[in-house]
Amino acid sequence: MGTEGRSAYLDNASTSWPKAPGVVEAVSSSLRDGGSPGRGIHASALSADRLVYSARKEIAALFRFADPARVIFTSGATESLNLVIRGSLAASQGALVSCMEHNAVMRPLRAMQRELAVDVATFVCDRSGRPDLRSFAEALGRKPDLLLFTAASNVSGALFPFEEMARTAASVSPGTLVGIDAAQAAGERPIDLSSFPFDFFCVSAHKGLLAPPGVGVLFLGPRASPRPLVYGGTGSDSDSEEQPLFLPDRYESGTRNLPGIAGVLAAVRWIAAEGVGDLARRRAGAADALRDGLSGMGGVVVHGPARTEERLSLFSVTLEGSVPLDELARGLDERGVACRMGFQCAPAAHRTLGTWESGGTIRLSPGPFTTREEIDLALAAFREVLHP
Repeated sequence: MGTEGRSAYLDNASTSWPKAPGVVEAVSSSLRDGGSPGRGIHASALSADRLVYSARKEIAALFRFADPARVIFTSGATESLNLVIRGSLAASQGALVSCMEHNAVMRPLRAMQRELAVDVATFVCDRSGRPDLRSFAEALGRKPDLLLFTAASNVSGALFPFEEMARTAASVSPGTLVGIDAAQAAGERPIDLSSFPFDFFCVSAHKGLLAPPGVGVLFLGPRASPRPLVYGGTGSDSDSEEQPLFLPDRYESGTRNLPGIAGVLAAVRWIAAEGVGDLARRRAGAADALRDGLSGMGGVVVHGPARTEERLSLFSVTLEGSVPLDELARGLDERGVACRMGFQCAPAAHRTLGTWESGGTIRLSPGPFTTREEIDLALAAFREVLHP
């Protein structure tokens, strides 16, 4: 792929690659060892129990979260968000979201709107994707039952001041449950869950945490008690046909993705050793170099906050010239540059950014392992396609 076999993977916002050192080996080891957590007292089952316990404990430590029992494993951020939405809202209640939300938030909310007449209100963001905090505070005056918003846009990379927003919600509307979609932000910025009030914090393992797909983490705040999304066997209270009430079993029916959790544990250990802040600086350096190079390139429009501290290591571009967006995407792929073209599962975000009519954007998202050579390759590919 690409010139002389070279390539640049700039699609880490879809899924990170490569994964953290040790992840592949941890997944492989789990598959070799066998055993199912909570399903036996033989050696391999107990080993699986210990692995899951360690993962829960070390994930909690990375995010400075006090209670590992309230760290719930799901199949991904999408399942976590569905649990939050379907487990918290009842008929005719109200939800408040931003105008930058992913379809993992909007599709279940629209379904609840159709099925149970749930009211869905929206607060305003600017053309870079940053929230208008005045609009946010005014919307909170409606006292929604659930506030749910992204910690960072998956299209423009714009960071939300989610800690401040959670504190505002607790002050203005203390009865509102607060949920944060951190699918993009987790692992990209140091996060201290002990420093602000929240009820739900949803994390994807395969993006910023550099872990395998198929695992999500839902942190439940002290008052969070949603109805389970899935009922079934948990390996506990097996003599009862009623779902357990205790945590984490109440929300973890069925056989958990042990190889995936093993990979998350390996990734979290590596990230903790490297330091989230140091990894964030690596990502930011690569993103800034790519963004700066494209900003000075004729015909390229860069979307998202200009200041590094206001965004993640991802951003989007559109074109002013005659080259169609899909032609640019194909040209980049032919030259070994992996990126994401289209609406990125966030149509509301594109309406906000003004990129709907262009058919979306090309999103570029370096990772902590992206090299300067890869950035140079990507910039050269853009020049070749746009200015042959």
